[in-house]
Amino acid sequence: ELLGGATAEAKFKLASVSSAFFAVWGPATLAVSALSDRVGRKPAMLGCAAASSALSFGCAAAPSFAVYAACRACLGGAVGGMGAISYLLATEWSVRADALLLTTALMCGWSLVAAGLAPLAAASSARGGDWRDLQLTISLIQ
Repeated sequence: ELLGGATAEAKFKLASVSSAFFAVWGPATLAVSALSDRVGRKPAMLGCAAASSALSFGCAAAPSFAVYAACRACLGGAVGGMGAISYLLATEWSVRADALLLTTALMCGWSLVAAGLAPLAAASSARGGDWRDLQLTISLIQ
């Protein structure tokens, strides 16, 4: 087991990886936003989507915890970049009066997608799958 089972150390590792995911997410939104101003929204979005899929697959295939943690942290940047570009596109293509509605719809949409992963995780667990199966499934969906 990559994380070491259900021990206190494994729980600490899992919490650390989750923290790293979100620690990279924040700065990446700023960096990818600036990059998309320079190279265009579509190329930046495609790059983030490709990186997200590759890094998610890397998480599922990680041979060690260090590789898993690095892939997971970088995955936070790719996901954050896609979110930033989605928001920029939605607000740029709308009239100013609709910006609040679009922002709310995007945030709710992200939440619904995240909530939709819970049944997928439960189904994977019920059939005897582990976290690697779930990570691989998510990488294929992307």
